[in-house]
Amino acid sequence: MDASSVTRQRYKLNFDRHSKQRHFKIDDKVLVRDFRKNPREVEWTSGVLINRIG
Repeated sequence: MDASSVTRQRYKLNFDRHSKQRHFKIDDKVLVRDFRKNPREVEWTSGVLINRIG
């Protein structure tokens, strides 16, 4: 193994240790980032999941 692959594995292990999988179902209430307005201003809006892709 070269140094970059060892570093990549270390980053992945650290990320996986602190992350969690998210599972959404149809009709779940969610918060969605609204990109339609000024992209420099972060704005979130509430919604309901109506379709799932992937």
